[in-house]
Amino acid sequence: MRWVSILLPLLVACCALPRGPASEAQQLRLRDQGDVAAMRAHGWAVLGEATRPGADGRPFFAGWRTLAETFGDGRAAGLGFRRIDQLETGLPVRQGAGAPMLMLVQLNEPAYRHIRSQGLFRRATLAAINSGFAPGTAPERRTIAPFPRGALAIKTVWTVVHADRPTAVSVWDGAGDAEPAAWPRTIMVGPGAVPLSRFHHLPIAAADLAAIRAIDPSAQAGDQLVLLAVHLTTREIPDWIWATWWWHDRPDEGPFAAGRPAALGGAWRNYLMDVAYSAETPREADGTPNAVFNPYLETSPGGHASNCMACHQGAVWTASGPAPFLPVTRGARSPGDPLFRTGTRLDFMWSIATEAR
Repeated sequence: MRWVSILLPLLVACCALPRGPASEAQQLRLRDQGDVAAMRAHGWAVLGEATRPGADGRPFFAGWRTLAETFGDGRAAGLGFRRIDQLETGLPVRQGAGAPMLMLVQLNEPAYRHIRSQGLFRRATLAAINSGFAPGTAPERRTIAPFPRGALAIKTVWTVVHADRPTAVSVWDGAGDAEPAAWPRTIMVGPGAVPLSRFHHLPIAAADLAAIRAIDPSAQAGDQLVLLAVHLTTREIPDWIWATWWWHDRPDEGPFAAGRPAALGGAWRNYLMDVAYSAETPREADGTPNAVFNPYLETSPGGHASNCMACHQGAVWTASGPAPFLPVTRGARSPGDPLFRTGTRLDFMWSIATEAR
């Protein structure tokens, strides 16, 4: 990956990656040529950059802006963990121990500054943009100003592992669409079992304990959060590049392990990966549009045949507010989709639609 080096250590504190985005022309060539190996290599490189230790020893993404900071009026206490819900029912998605999983969304500094400078954290701004298009405006022009190249957003998925006893964690072996609690295999993590060192993990901070206990009442001070899954998107091409990782106890097996670089070290070697440059290509073996998913996040029926980009293309602001999330269709929507003819595209960023106040 060709990244522009940062010149001053002070820039580390601004929560950007240590290097800039890759060549857009190069990445578009990989997409158009269907070069899966090269796209996967870039996906692994993005993970390496996002997890590179900063001055405080934490991965760079750990210091990115929270949703509360981005869409609120100031820095909130804690990171703002939320419960993962099943879209159809609103019920929590549970993992092996029977406890609901936690989710955290963060934005790097370029993404944060774009939302703040454009006023995209305000519903009134979105409504004014949508109503301000002249009649007959072409659908492709009904859009917010695009995010700058180098903008990144990350969604991380966590579960509590108890300090005083092993905790059951679900492992996905390819067994259909279902929440992790229904998967056929679990492992035990914690004292006397699979060690925490196999995961990226962090202690539950005092500022987050109340929010975490509201989701998982079994959480206690001294317990740890282990990272199960990651969605990360980077605006290196106009439709963004979408990469996703999930933990596995046999991380060197199967197609999702392919291409992991030797330089990626520590706990990060225990995560599998997939990447999407297009909602359409490369086509699946049965000729259907490209499928790229995360088993911990795409738990709804058909989720394992979905695609990150195909989902996020529906991020649109309408005259009545956010466009409905469902259905998530396969492949690219038609440019003449009614949603695009009357709404405002949000440059694939669902957080704007759901978090603006």
